[in-house]
Amino acid sequence: MRASRATELALEYPVAQCTAWMGHSQAIAEAHYHMVRDEDFDRAASTPIGGANGRAAAIRNKRQRATY
Repeated sequence: MRASRATELALEYPVAQCTAWMGHSQAIAEAHYHMVRDEDFDRAASTPIGGANGRAAAIRNKRQRATY
């Protein structure tokens, strides 16, 4: 249960705050407490390749080609 809470906190707050609250260093948190959750895999699998940055680049490139 402690590892899942450390993971949840790390998603919401800066690492310095999380490690102070949980009572361990950043290195220990990363090595022993932070987990990849099922919902992280689901979100990654449903994100198009390139994510938001890829979509923005595609729109920008399309606009640039239209101006030539």
